[in-house]
Amino acid sequence: MTRYAIVAILVATFVPYCGYGSPLSVNTSYETKRDVFITIGHVTMPCGLEPLTELAARFESYRDWALRGINKKASGKAFIIKLLDVAHRPGTPGPQGHFSITFDVDLSWPFRERGSTIKFGVDRVRRYKQNGIDRMSVSLFGVNRLIKRFELELTADGDQVSSRLAFKAVVKLHPVVDTFFPIGVYRKNIEYRIAKVVLNLRDQLARTMTKDSVK
Repeated sequence: MTRYAIVAILVATFVPYCGYGSPLSVNTSYETKRDVFITIGHVTMPCGLEPLTELAARFESYRDWALRGINKKASGKAFIIKLLDVAHRPGTPGPQGHFSITFDVDLSWPFRERGSTIKFGVDRVRRYKQNGIDRMSVSLFGVNRLIKRFELELTADGDQVSSRLAFKAVVKLHPVVDTFFPIGVYRKNIEYRIAKVVLNLRDQLARTMTKDSVK
């Protein structure tokens, strides 16, 4: 069975869920340009800028919160591709190391996958004060069956009282897949998970702030 046949099976499972409407409570705008999906959005954070940048800089702690609830659709049904773990590793493929995400494909043999990985290089970070970062960009490294290009840039701004996290995602699918991915399918399956990670960061900050206030 070729890798394109596997992709076709995966795409066929996504198509029935196409539709429009904001997938999560995130302020987003989106467009398609030459077969590239571009999503721009932002989320208001429950704290000032410094705690946000400090949490963003703790790459090793992303596995504690980044994938929380990531495997459930808005409808409550499970995604077929299940993201299991995210770990930050030093060194290439990015100047600031990379994130290695472990995933399963929950289908019957021969389409099932267990413990596969996908890597995203940390291409650039910008330091904020001593322990934080207020900008980070990551991009797909290596070959993926579904995605040909993935770039995500996150930028934090604010003051001592309030802050927000803005993001821009650029996604290009392989041509064999792109035909089956109108904007509605993209939003339900890829944009949804990008936005969920950003909201998980917001929720982790809220938990941290609550814990600090009761000490």
